[in-house]
Amino acid sequence: MMLRRVLVLICYAAALCMGQLTLTPSSISVTEGSDITLQCGEVNEQFDVKIFFKDDMPKPIDQSRLSSVVEGGMRVFTYTAVEAEENGAMIVCSVLDDTNPTAPVPLTVWFSKLTLQGSSPFSVEENSDLTIYVTLDSNPMENVTVTLDPMPSGYTIDAATSNVSVTFTTVERSDVGSYTLTATNDFTSGSVSFEINVLYPPAFTTPSGDTTVVLPVGQDATLSCVAEGNPEPTISPLNNNVTFTNGQYQFTEPTSTDSGVYGCRASSSSVGYVDTFYTVYFAEPPSCTISNPSVEVQVVMDGDDKFVLSWDFTDSTNGALTTFTLVVTDGSEEMIRQDVAAPSEGNTASTIVELPQAIVPGTTYVFTITGEVCLGLEPFQHSYTAPDNTDPTSNTTTPSGALSVHVTANGLLGLFLFLAFLLSSAHM
Repeated sequence: MMLRRVLVLICYAAALCMGQLTLTPSSISVTEGSDITLQCGEVNEQFDVKIFFKDDMPKPIDQSRLSSVVEGGMRVFTYTAVEAEENGAMIVCSVLDDTNPTAPVPLTVWFSKLTLQGSSPFSVEENSDLTIYVTLDSNPMENVTVTLDPMPSGYTIDAATSNVSVTFTTVERSDVGSYTLTATNDFTSGSVSFEINVLYPPAFTTPSGDTTVVLPVGQDATLSCVAEGNPEPTISPLNNNVTFTNGQYQFTEPTSTDSGVYGCRASSSSVGYVDTFYTVYFAEPPSCTISNPSVEVQVVMDGDDKFVLSWDFTDSTNGALTTFTLVVTDGSEEMIRQDVAAPSEGNTASTIVELPQAIVPGTTYVFTITGEVCLGLEPFQHSYTAPDNTDPTSNTTTPSGALSVHVTANGLLGLFLFLAFLLSSAHM
């Protein structure tokens, strides 16, 4: 028994009982994150083996990712989730006391890694250019393709070296969002994500421009100022005579003396500010009236006929009424909608209405006039029915408030000729 133990010790020390250890496979090539399996042995009651990175390079083997089992007298090692940093390691198997090491097995790790230079999100002003720099580390470095997803309307990628750049040209608001840059080599791919934050100056959405409003006296009212921008703008009042809270002027039982100009400012420390203004009139309804409408018909030979429409109006706000809206229908559908400016002097408004076709005999044309800021004014409506007989001076009008019809000399001659043409055509 004693002799056997001595022989075992001698054999252990000289590693002669096992012969030369062999580590298989002889080389390993895997993509980053893969597991590898190695076999070394034989193993018996007196001998066991281990594996390690030669000279602990490029770093010591991570024991937390290493496991082994004995299968058929051989020690089988599994090393999980191989890292890119372990590329180039030389794996060695030896007896536990570091004797009888095997020939090293080279480990090649294929990988592709992208690292942002700077912090996401990247902020850029609207209509400016933005360049994002990324470091590329790849094995192999040859045949690397770099792509961007999603692809904005204007961008370029420079990936000639390990220093990759992505340039966004004339950045738009629609370019805001998340992007993924991917580098692909012959074996694997890697990616990095980032966000773009587009800065743009404030703009008012309510009101969308300088606005005139007429409000009834004695009734509480609010005027809202709403703006968008990035960064989100701060809204402040330009008139401090009225309560202003959460972007709103608040009027309590206003009187005519509260009429005036009320402005709002939307500001952002990084992209500037913008102002908007309400011109406010507090008045008793109705603040304006419309009366004495008249229509002149102009018949145009070989062309489209015209109406010359005029009406009188009053504006108790002394300036709020700047625009009328005129709508013309032929009884079945809207033919014309147009804005008519209120004259700066006087109280008679007029406009020429060019029809898209000749006046049709027997058709009733309805004119609807509205004042854009008139309080208590219902749409003002009048009508004209075109004659349906051969007498061009015959007028058929609707009962109440019908418009008078005047036919000009040229129009009268044209209408006679037109009707004569219709009669001659009927007898042919």
